[in-house]
Amino acid sequence: MNRKRALLLVAVAALAGLVATVAGGGGTDLPRPAPLPGGFGAGAADTVISGSVTCDGKPLTTGAVFFIGGSGLAGQGVVAGDGRYQAGLVPEGPVKVIYCSRPLTERQLQIQLGNPDPGPAGDWIDQPAPAPDVLQKALAAEARYGTPQTGLDYTVVRGRQTFDVTLVTAK
Repeated sequence: MNRKRALLLVAVAALAGLVATVAGGGGTDLPRPAPLPGGFGAGAADTVISGSVTCDGKPLTTGAVFFIGGSGLAGQGVVAGDGRYQAGLVPEGPVKVIYCSRPLTERQLQIQLGNPDPGPAGDWIDQPAPAPDVLQKALAAEARYGTPQTGLDYTVVRGRQTFDVTLVTAK
């Protein structure tokens, strides 16, 4: 197994643990709330947010930014190697902006939100494994901004807009 694949497996395992913890599952069959209306990428087609993601003043070059509305609607922007992202179909109105060290599919997003598992709708979005120092920074950012309760606030309006996501790992 090459080094990149091993790092990717470590990152996926770490995020899987976080998702299970946030969802309250932790390997148990706890009751979960009914699914929220809407879903992933259910906003207006012309509502697109783009910007950069920085952590402690430097571009963060891996992961994903999620925009989660009060009704459960969500949009995702995958962070590119230059620290920029673009999220389409984002719900309008007040949202929580969360950061995850790896992009999620609809299935993983619903589980993280505490909704019932919608079934095998897909697997991880392919993104190259980050360098160890970038992964460490991404996991620290995710620990601080990885849930709707700890995310940033933003109000989405219809149309194209820019929102630069500024993350700080030290409290």
